[in-house]
Amino acid sequence: MFANSNMNHIFGTWTLKPAVKMNGFLDAAAMDCCNYSKTLMGWANFFGIPFDLELGAARIQYSGEAIPQREWLENIGRTITDAGIDPDCDFISRLIDQKENVLEFYPNPATDILHLNTDSQSQAIIYNSIGQQVGDFSVVSGDNSIPIGALTPGMYFVTLNSGKAVQFFKD
Repeated sequence: MFANSNMNHIFGTWTLKPAVKMNGFLDAAAMDCCNYSKTLMGWANFFGIPFDLELGAARIQYSGEAIPQREWLENIGRTITDAGIDPDCDFISRLIDQKENVLEFYPNPATDILHLNTDSQSQAIIYNSIGQQVGDFSVVSGDNSIPIGALTPGMYFVTLNSGKAVQFFKD
């Protein structure tokens, strides 16, 4: 369907009920490993996907972070044809800061409040597991309390405009 196109989007939130036979859907598309991984993660979190879904992405690889979601999709009856794991695709590490001065946070998992301790004033942006922004807060140097009670349970990322980032879980 998207053969030889410049299409490189995340389809993790698409409603797929009318299109359950998607053989060749992403074959030869320009979708990168990160967006394909996010698509698999999004579909694994979306329960409206038909059980007899067949997805074709013959030339696209996914990251190791998407293995559990891809396996779960196949275990519940989805058929996925893709190019397998790309060992060099690590999209989560693009969000998580690898420097010595790592952003401190607690508790993990959190229920209502996530405490962030940072060394500078910044903007904290919260993303869900498929990369959608779900929160935006100003933080100051020192301890900050971020309200997360309204978030649904799951995995999230907090990034600061200083480049620091952490992954946390909401109970």
